[in-house]
Amino acid sequence: MLHELLLALSGHPSPLLYPEDGKPNIGHGKDLLSPAEATLLSSLSRDLGQKHRDIRDRAGIVSKTHPSTVCRAVCASILSVHLQQFQRRILEVERQILDQDSQIAGAYNIVPLSRIVGAFDGWKRKLDWLWKLVLFIEPDVQQHGNQGQAPQTSSHVIRYLREATNTGYPDIEKLSLELVRVAETTWLKQLSTWVLYGRLPSPFTNDFLITPDSRNDESLQSYSLRTELIPPFVTPSTASSILFIGKSLHHIREMGSDNIISTDKENTSSSFLVPEHLAHLASLASPISALSFTSAINAIRLSLSQNALLKLLPLPKVLEILRVFKDFFLLERGEFATALVSAADDRLSLKSNRAMNKYKQSGSDGLNSVILKEGEVAAILRKAWATIASSKSTYDDFVDEELDLARDILKLSLDSGRPTTPAGHRVPADHQLKFTDTAFNDLIVPTPTTLSLRLDPPLDLFLSPSDITAYSHIHSYLLSLRRAHFHLGKVFQLSALRRHHPSPRTISTHISNPTPPQELPHKTNLAHQRAKSMRPIWATIGSAIFFLAELGAFFHGEVIALSWSEFFAWLDLSSSEKSALNLSSNSPARDPETITLSHRRFLSSLRRSLLLTHSPFTTRLKSFLKMTDHTSALMNRLDTVQQQQHTTTFFTDFESEEKEILDELKRSCASMDNAIVELVAALRDVDARSGGGGGGGDGGTGIGEEDVESEEPLIMRDSAGEREDIFIPRITVGLDRLLLRLDYTTPLTMAAMPLF
Repeated sequence: MLHELLLALSGHPSPLLYPEDGKPNIGHGKDLLSPAEATLLSSLSRDLGQKHRDIRDRAGIVSKTHPSTVCRAVCASILSVHLQQFQRRILEVERQILDQDSQIAGAYNIVPLSRIVGAFDGWKRKLDWLWKLVLFIEPDVQQHGNQGQAPQTSSHVIRYLREATNTGYPDIEKLSLELVRVAETTWLKQLSTWVLYGRLPSPFTNDFLITPDSRNDESLQSYSLRTELIPPFVTPSTASSILFIGKSLHHIREMGSDNIISTDKENTSSSFLVPEHLAHLASLASPISALSFTSAINAIRLSLSQNALLKLLPLPKVLEILRVFKDFFLLERGEFATALVSAADDRLSLKSNRAMNKYKQSGSDGLNSVILKEGEVAAILRKAWATIASSKSTYDDFVDEELDLARDILKLSLDSGRPTTPAGHRVPADHQLKFTDTAFNDLIVPTPTTLSLRLDPPLDLFLSPSDITAYSHIHSYLLSLRRAHFHLGKVFQLSALRRHHPSPRTISTHISNPTPPQELPHKTNLAHQRAKSMRPIWATIGSAIFFLAELGAFFHGEVIALSWSEFFAWLDLSSSEKSALNLSSNSPARDPETITLSHRRFLSSLRRSLLLTHSPFTTRLKSFLKMTDHTSALMNRLDTVQQQQHTTTFFTDFESEEKEILDELKRSCASMDNAIVELVAALRDVDARSGGGGGGGDGGTGIGEEDVESEEPLIMRDSAGEREDIFIPRITVGLDRLLLRLDYTTPLTMAAMPLF
């Protein structure tokens, strides 16, 4: 009986203890045992023997077939270490029985079952916990049902093991700590291939926090983070640093030292840094703390940045691309915005004329077919570049390198509704900047368009696709304001609608077909009636222009200018730029990843300061911009009708058409007046929510500051708490001065002001 019991505990089949299909049950000789002995034998065979067999069988399968390297290592450790310890305990009990040790043998060398049960005290709890762990790694389909549950990943297993250490049983705590060490060591071995050499642990692994994107033949391999595979001791900003380090090493290896501007090729290679970086990883002790792991990764990042990355991605190249964003996406170059709006208007005018001709010839709904294609949208940008180039003097020897760079990398294309990202790039949720649902990319032309930038290596170390998408949102937002201001300003160039000079009597004396004297009083009265009916319309248009001008001046002059000057002052600029900005010449250089994270914080702050996170304001603003388009179109139509009113036409009633246009203009202007009032009220609401902070100063309250923590991506918030050298926007801009100026845009105030 004892021999069969020890064999059963060792995991071997026993016809005595497992008579029915291998299930633990006391079959033969049950009548010879007392109830207490039968219960003890059933407990030993069920709680220890059968559990030992189940753990051994399932852990053996998992250690060979599981897709996760960490899970296979944990199950292999269970087999080779912990089950072996149980096997050695069985052999020790067998030795004590054979030696008739007094600890297990009683009087007359009888071995009571109670002492055998006592010899395995604590192992039932260990085996139960190990069985739960194995089932957690790969659930039993027969026991839990086929619910489509996928096997666990390395991050889930590490989190499960670390949580298991918080127990009141010392043996379970020790067991879980040993398995935590195995899991974390295996994960660090995977990590070392990425942070030391820029290679993935295995081309077939799907259990690492870095994953390759689909590769284009014309570009380098791109990588992205899988946030669901980040272990619990890795913070979001540390995971971003891991991605940055591996991508940098990959670029250095793929591009080669010939493409890196450096005279010391030994310092541009990452191979001489491997021993130093490996020492940082080897110094980590299990269980790994978030602080120690972050310190090790930061040390590797700084070491790599101070040697190879400053040559791969030098600061002048970063400043060059930032100036492109500032000049063309944020419209600091006013001629680019004017040329782009004019080119879009010319293209729409051509398409509208063709659609109108189609409508007149076939009677089809040609006006609704004014839809631009991809090539036509690209032609708008090409014409804008040509307009800017033609405005340059032929004899000017100055070469505009920023303009040439922008012409090479900027692209105007149709917006398909997906994020503006290069092919093969995925945007992690933690990197995305949140905007309102109101899109302004369909105001320049009826078809939604977006201005994007070609992201080539090594610029993808500094910029992410979500950054380009954010700049595209801001560009369409600012360009829509500039376009509405431009169109309303052109309305004032319609002199025939605003002036009636010279008088009809003077005109009649200088033309070959003078107006009969009896019609002069009628034309004079008509001119006075038109001027009287148009005065509130001109007042509303003037109010709208003033509102757009003040809002644009606030955005460009206070928000963008101050934000960029602060961000550029934080960067390590060249000596000439430092002297222009009154900066000291010995400011320390910034490493590339710190600049990347700081740029994202700057972009997030700029997004809030431009009110792009305040949905009520952006919704009303877009409606107002559509009203300005409608009003400017009506004014142009009214000018055409009034000029053609005295032309001999038998089938056109210009007087009734003029009356209809005036009625529509009055309704449109009334809507614009209400929209301006609502926009000012929305601005006051934003100012009230932000505390009514004044402009400038460290102690001011920024626009939308109450939602900063909830709106900022997790990686940015975590980075600000870990790094002391990261950029933190301090210049805050309030709305009080803007609101003070906008108090003069009320319809009654504008109607009382002389316009002519």
